[in-house]
Amino acid sequence: MRRSDNERYTYGNAKRLTYEARSKRPNVVVVKQRLSIGTIAVFLILVLGGMVGAGFLGAKIASDKAKLNVPLEKNTVVYVDPRESGVAMTQPGEKMSAASVYEAVSPSIVKISTGYSKSEIQNNIELNSGVGSGVVIGAEGEILTSYHVVKGVPEGDIIVTMKNGLQYPVQSFKGDAVTDTAVLKINLDTKAIQAVVSKNYNINMAEELIMIGYPMNSTSQIVSHGILSGTDEEVVVNNIDLEVERTTVAVNPGNSGGGIFNMYGALIGIVNSRKAGESGAGISYFCRADKCLNVARQLIEKNYVDKRVDHNIIGFTEVTKTSGNRPMIGLYVTRDDTGKSILNPNDYIVTVAGKTVTTREEWKRVLNSHIVNDTIDIVYVRNGNTYTAKLTLTQKMYCDN
Repeated sequence: MRRSDNERYTYGNAKRLTYEARSKRPNVVVVKQRLSIGTIAVFLILVLGGMVGAGFLGAKIASDKAKLNVPLEKNTVVYVDPRESGVAMTQPGEKMSAASVYEAVSPSIVKISTGYSKSEIQNNIELNSGVGSGVVIGAEGEILTSYHVVKGVPEGDIIVTMKNGLQYPVQSFKGDAVTDTAVLKINLDTKAIQAVVSKNYNINMAEELIMIGYPMNSTSQIVSHGILSGTDEEVVVNNIDLEVERTTVAVNPGNSGGGIFNMYGALIGIVNSRKAGESGAGISYFCRADKCLNVARQLIEKNYVDKRVDHNIIGFTEVTKTSGNRPMIGLYVTRDDTGKSILNPNDYIVTVAGKTVTTREEWKRVLNSHIVNDTIDIVYVRNGNTYTAKLTLTQKMYCDN
């Protein structure tokens, strides 16, 4: 039987308690011995939910109950993250220390290796690829990471290392360059260690955060502690304008794709990059986990993301050195798959939507700044004459990998 979405993914999963269950001092809702019928029904539902969510988390809950010395038949301990949609709301557990958060969530953090490592600076942003981190976000081996970590790598060359040191080859890999999101799939039952992701992003400026990952190709996890220091900022990653949040958490090569957690143990971000140079000290960036998770779900279920523009509808040769046949540096058309033959082979692109475009990456960046069904002007040169064509943008029906 195929699992429902609520059983397969972390958000909206009413059958699985959140990491607040792992608080050392959770709030306790005391139920008097004379129980009403409604309370008994709620109690039975909680017991059933606990049975369904057995395993690592269930064992931890049992341990916490033992520490509290609370008889199960007389008291019901309810652990709920109020930020997670789809779970009945009662009293939430208390915030945890950084050490308690790490203990609770670290099994969900993995190391990602590809056999190479690359570091580069783009627009004063330092990006590192080839080696990174990831977060288990599904029950069937689904792992969330940054697209730039694994961009262009054959899936068979990507190795995932769990906290316990066991390694698994990646079976499939799907990416979305627009949000710098990738989802990997390994052959492993990960229900007991998947991270809890709040469906609705809810975090305040200066709120404490911890980051867990594998920087500098380390063999063990490294933890950093900081705060949220900025919201709704923009960085350019691989010529794509990316919306990010800013943090003081220390990010180093290998951290990309790792998890940013709040003090309730909820995953709120995926590490993306850091600002380069001396002026960038203490400035790191992460993508919102709820947005990344939404993208990952679409990639898994449909193999594409809604509202992505298909920039491959026209093919180009990118000329970097002039010749007799191609006297200008830039893009020359090789094919037109619009079905309307608006461009011919060897047409030279001058501007797209009013912007000069000389590389494929610039072409993608311009198209990604628009939405599906927008109509844009393309100015091109054919046989020495300049013309303008109109291109209506279509939905991209494939993923990036």
